[in-house]
Amino acid sequence: MNAQHQIMTGYDSTGSYPGLFNPLDHITLQEDGYAVCNNPMVDGGLNAITVNTKLMGEALYNFEASIKRMVLAKLFSPKFGEVILTATRLSQAH
Repeated sequence: MNAQHQIMTGYDSTGSYPGLFNPLDHITLQEDGYAVCNNPMVDGGLNAITVNTKLMGEALYNFEASIKRMVLAKLFSPKFGEVILTATRLSQAH
């Protein structure tokens, strides 16, 4: 990628926007189908959570709905919620 294209689009060599929030930066995949999600917000609350990346169907829907309710109830920050929701869908990306 040439420098002019990089300046115009904002992409770096990895294909992401430097300096912007990327939920994948806060996820550590484990070989057993789980992922450790680290809280990107230093707020004195929950630091990390381990989630199952192989949830499907109704189980996935129910888990995502509960995470969204926790964000709305301000138990999780929106960014931490985004990290968790991204992790639950990682196995579907492969």
